[in-house]
Amino acid sequence: MGHKAHSAPSGSLLCTLVTVSPDAHPVSIPAAMALLRTQLGLTPRQAEVLHWIAEGKTNTEISIILDCGFSTVKKHVAGIFQRLCVHSRTAAAACAYRAHLAQDAPARRSKAARH
Repeated sequence: MGHKAHSAPSGSLLCTLVTVSPDAHPVSIPAAMALLRTQLGLTPRQAEVLHWIAEGKTNTEISIILDCGFSTVKKHVAGIFQRLCVHSRTAAAACAYRAHLAQDAPARRSKAARH
């Protein structure tokens, strides 16, 4: 069982992360994961897990998608919660969303200054 490419449902948080607003620069899924790693200080695997949390996947679903054990996913989720100082999956997903907004803020400020 290998990793399969999944498309983001139109109303998902990832879709929101990838296209936050008409003024935002579109971000590819790999770039969004890299952003989670750099902005939030996550490991590459934690960024993947957070991506799937933001997509609304359960730990069981994430373990199937990433082809790893359920307990491994639980450990990654615990590490994400600790790193982000949050206590819920919703709060972790909100951190991912805010990281994207913070990254795109200089471009929005620059565009506003030109108008």
